[in-house]
Amino acid sequence: MKTLRTGKWQKHKQMMANIHLVEYLPETMLFSEQSFHSLLQKYRKVVLKPDGGALGAGIVVVTSISPDQYVVQMRHRKWHYENAGQCYAGVKRITKGRDYVIQQYLYFAKVNNRLFDIRIMTQLDEHSRWIVTGMLTKVAYKGYAVTNPEEFVRPVGSVLQKSSLGQSSVDHLMNELERISLEASRQLELSYPGLKIIGFDVGIDTEGHIWIIEPNFAPAIYWFKQLPELKTYKNIIYYKQIVRNKKASTMNSAPAIMADTYDEFYYYS
Repeated sequence: MKTLRTGKWQKHKQMMANIHLVEYLPETMLFSEQSFHSLLQKYRKVVLKPDGGALGAGIVVVTSISPDQYVVQMRHRKWHYENAGQCYAGVKRITKGRDYVIQQYLYFAKVNNRLFDIRIMTQLDEHSRWIVTGMLTKVAYKGYAVTNPEEFVRPVGSVLQKSSLGQSSVDHLMNELERISLEASRQLELSYPGLKIIGFDVGIDTEGHIWIIEPNFAPAIYWFKQLPELKTYKNIIYYKQIVRNKKASTMNSAPAIMADTYDEFYYYS
């Protein structure tokens, strides 16, 4: 059986095959000259990400301010161009022929004027059913577009209550976050049958709409140690061990030692 790639583009395509997930996925294409001009003309602002990138490396944001003013930004560097053709050529030099995806730029909600995103952990239980075992928010430094989990990990409910979204929508959002992540987990399992755990990076825009930024198939769990209580972290460990013991029993071998992994923690808006 052919093994599917686990890059951003392939995972996006698998989720797009589910009609119940389409509205939660930002418009995404493989980066090319045609897709660049098409999405930039449509949205005026786009974000490019390495297809196989992690930790926020290589992210490029392109803004069309006017027909003769374009801005390209990568981290703290900016380039200015006078037309779309020059802008595309500039982006091509940055990407250096590597595979990139290009997406509509999303304007996400803030808490205390800081951007935040949400990590949702889903895992298979002892009956091979997907369940949500943990959530947290990663809040960016003020004025920064990148979340720093080492410093600003917070419980989801408290952040949503204090955010620009308003307290009245918190219960609904929490239910929707769980529903959408479970639907996406079941969909991804169809294409990646070996999945046991997924870490979804999710954003909520200024209108309260939920967007799936990316699913991570080897998600870090150490962030959950930074929450005020260790209950969620222990819950994740518990279900990881159930799956490992079940596999070990089937294979008549000892369970492997668990190790934290490291994945995406950027927030591109």
